[in-house]
Amino acid sequence: MFNKRKHVLILTLISCMLFGASMLSLNTPEILQTSRKTNIKDINEKPKISANHGTIFIDGNNIFADNASSEGWVGNGTYSNPYIIENYEINASIRHGIEIRNTNLYFIIRNVTVSDGRSNYNHGFYFNNVTNGELINNTADNNIASFLLRDSNNNTLTGNTATNSLHGFRIWYSSNNTITNNTANDNIEYGIYLDNSNNNKISGNFLLLNGLASIYEKDCLWNDISENIRGLQSFTLFSDVDGFDEDGSFTLTWTVSENADNYTLYQNGEILVEGLTITNYAITNLAIGAYMFYVKAINDYEEKDSNTIEVIVSHIIQVDGNLDFNQKAVAQNFTGNGTYSNPYIIENYEIVASVGHGIHIQNTDVYFIIRNVGVSNG
Repeated sequence: MFNKRKHVLILTLISCMLFGASMLSLNTPEILQTSRKTNIKDINEKPKISANHGTIFIDGNNIFADNASSEGWVGNGTYSNPYIIENYEINASIRHGIEIRNTNLYFIIRNVTVSDGRSNYNHGFYFNNVTNGELINNTADNNIASFLLRDSNNNTLTGNTATNSLHGFRIWYSSNNTITNNTANDNIEYGIYLDNSNNNKISGNFLLLNGLASIYEKDCLWNDISENIRGLQSFTLFSDVDGFDEDGSFTLTWTVSENADNYTLYQNGEILVEGLTITNYAITNLAIGAYMFYVKAINDYEEKDSNTIEVIVSHIIQVDGNLDFNQKAVAQNFTGNGTYSNPYIIENYEIVASVGHGIHIQNTDVYFIIRNVGVSNG
């Protein structure tokens, strides 16, 4: 009987040890991640109503902790329990909206709107020497940079919106950051500007109607840039005639608009041809008159217009010297050879003199006759 009880006791002890070990094995990074997400709630939950708040300045871990205490921010700055700054509306006309420096604490900023810093050269969200920060579902409008990382590594920006600023997202001497699923539209220069920044992940961002480029890299290495929706880039239209044309035939050419699927050419406000996938078009046999041209670049998300140019078709005649007279005679089929017995004959033209003298001849002693020519609108 004693041996039987001893055997049961041993089995019980073994079962307890195995259960304890299994509980310890649950303390893994994956479980910590789940625990963290449980603590901070779902980032996609419906945000609370935002309240007006002054600008926020944090410099160092100790000041971060002091501010968190005085402001009532939840969390303690650890990975599993980050500080959470949320539900504010901030006017950045006096200084940067939220400026955080010199900290490696874990924190999340979410559902915060910062606006109107541009007039005084202020940024919306400005990190300097910061790691472990997350910016989630924030909005920055009308600032210098809506979101600026400077000398900051291992931060995450997702679901944010940057509009009407000089730059949407500026990443400056910063590496190993993740910038995904953000929107940067209608910014003056760049949607995302990376400067001396390496090994960043730039993916799934929506970047339209930015003045110079959707994404611009300067002196960068190994950034993972993929699956971003990029807007059309500015482009220029020009012609191979200098303002006016004599025969109504010339070629229009334009530079490539990055990310364009096709182009539509307009003449005097009406579609001349659409669905072009090349960047030139030959115009032929236009009558005398003034013509305005521009090109529209098109893709699935937006349209962008080129500059507008004017070409005036006018059969004006300009001659400067005997050699030029001979060349013009050949080009325009004047009869004769410029001698007394066989003068050049210039005849049967209707000339609109809106861009210069109708017929301007100088520095020549060749023989010529002008007859049956009408000149108007000089």
